[in-house]
Amino acid sequence: KAVLSRVKLPIVAVSLGAVESILSYPAMMSHAAMPREVRHERGITDGLLRYSVGLEDIDDLIADLDQALRQ
Repeated sequence: KAVLSRVKLPIVAVSLGAVESILSYPAMMSHAAMPREVRHERGITDGLLRYSVGLEDIDDLIADLDQALRQ
């Protein structure tokens, strides 16, 4: 959850179907209604983030994610 609050470039959302990068937290977003045990059986752990890369410059995306993970 902390990483979600620190990134600057990706949109934090489930899915927009657009060209922007999107960062989502499946355990609390797209799969929140699924029982925790079932999520874990399917590999959707509480620490899983989904990063869908868009058209932004890759070096900018890497630098942004790097700073979010370092804090």
